[in-house]
Amino acid sequence: RSPATTIGALRLRTRRAKRTLAARGLVEAVTWSFVSETAATAFGGGAAELKLANPIAPPLDVWMEGPLAVAEVVYDARYEGAPGFVHGGHVALAFDQLGGVVVAERSVGALTGRLEVRYRKPTRLHRTIRYEAVLDEAAGRLAHVRVRALDGDEETAEAKLAFVELDPTHFEALVAAVPAPRP
Repeated sequence: RSPATTIGALRLRTRRAKRTLAARGLVEAVTWSFVSETAATAFGGGAAELKLANPIAPPLDVWMEGPLAVAEVVYDARYEGAPGFVHGGHVALAFDQLGGVVVAERSVGALTGRLEVRYRKPTRLHRTIRYEAVLDEAAGRLAHVRVRALDGDEETAEAKLAFVELDPTHFEALVAAVPAPRP
């Protein structure tokens, strides 16, 4: 198949998946483009009611800088593990979330297959933590992503992730099987 045919098929599957999700009542806007809150505000966006509301998700501000997915967050006491520090599970959650952003740039659907975290030092609360993720390698259905967490210039943790890209037909079947939310 030619690259144009593959891209056209990918766009068609993406559109079909979005419509299926919307028909099931999952109506969050997915644009596949990310900008910082500062940039969104500058263009009339960034309103609190437009932010995703997931009670366990870290409040990441996510955007793309070329091939690099970037996120910033200031963790408060809700994310505390040891006194004064972010619980490592929240750091790992942010790694998985940002790794997924990188993979979403090239795939219709993928699932985390492996997440290896190396904690270098505790991540402090009430500080701006910057996450950076980049696609390291892609071969076949596997996409390998590297992510790091920075407190200023200090790296507090790093992760290597492997995502398994799903066959588009299988992904569409998974999405179609999602039950509609209860009113």
